[in-house]
Amino acid sequence: MTNLRVLIIIPILPPYVGGAATYYSNLLKYLSKSVDVTVLTRAFPGEKVFLLQRNLRILRILPPINYRTRYLTYLGDLFIIPVAIMLLRARYRITVAQLHGVTFSLTPIGLKVLQVLRIPTILDVRGPFFGRTIIGKNVNYYVVASKTIANKLALLGVQREKIVVTGTPLEDMPIESLEPLVERRTHTRLLYVGGLEALKGVDKLLGAFKLASKHSECDFSLMLIGEGSMLEKCKKFIKQDEYGAKLVLAGKLPHHQTLNIIRQCDVLVQPSGLEFTRSLLEALYFKKPVIAVRNADIEDVVKDHVNGLLANDGSEQELAKCIVEVCNPSLRLQLSKGFLQPLITWNDVVKKLVHVYQLAAKTK
Repeated sequence: MTNLRVLIIIPILPPYVGGAATYYSNLLKYLSKSVDVTVLTRAFPGEKVFLLQRNLRILRILPPINYRTRYLTYLGDLFIIPVAIMLLRARYRITVAQLHGVTFSLTPIGLKVLQVLRIPTILDVRGPFFGRTIIGKNVNYYVVASKTIANKLALLGVQREKIVVTGTPLEDMPIESLEPLVERRTHTRLLYVGGLEALKGVDKLLGAFKLASKHSECDFSLMLIGEGSMLEKCKKFIKQDEYGAKLVLAGKLPHHQTLNIIRQCDVLVQPSGLEFTRSLLEALYFKKPVIAVRNADIEDVVKDHVNGLLANDGSEQELAKCIVEVCNPSLRLQLSKGFLQPLITWNDVVKKLVHVYQLAAKTK
């Protein structure tokens, strides 16, 4: 146990569902074994405002998520975040802060307050969809999920020595009783897990789905797990397109339900060439072939025609070609025997984070 006292400012924790909630829930469990942690996050109806555990306190006082009133949320954040950070800093003698990197109001407001209070700051960037607004002189270090994100930050002018790639851990999942399930069948069940956003390639996936459906020899369906701005377009596709009956919308699901669906699907599709998702690793754990777009992170774990199929770009035509090919049961069985690289554990991630905290604390 170090003498570090870390303030972590994040948008969501369970019972909220989604990748960020799962990630931070696991992070706090392991991180609190090494450092003293105080968490500032959003309220959730019915949950306690203050939760105290050993070396971990969770304060749920930020306005709850409501996308219909996001500007009211912004105003609430504008008042609550500065007051909360000042009080928490004084009460728990905070030495360093870690801030979630890409949110509408929490990130810019948090960065400004931390700068004024001169608290060493680490920005945690999990996804590649950001702009120059997160680049600031007051950010001591950036901890990022992948090399793709690190390269984008460098292109925006961040010094390489300030960027630390933690990777994507795959551990602490309730999967001990969920053995990999590999079945040989003619119907192919495709699965996408993530936000229903054009930035994530969902528009291209729908186009590829339609192109591949024109091949009469291909018998497949596609399930989408997630929500987002393209939800209404997906619903319209189901109602109006001639192949719409083969598309299923599952909405946002708790992590354990998503895991079970990944285990029962035949192929996971990741249509964005910018991302490296946790669900991709989970699919490979369950010996499920993956269709993905080539990038430096993807090619570390997905080998073309070994444990998945790699599209040269994220175009509809390239993705459709992969979908048609993977409808072959013999090929899917062959890909299910592919190799998955040794996994990054939460202990690996925490070790890197603690080292970054120590470096940042010295700059105070």
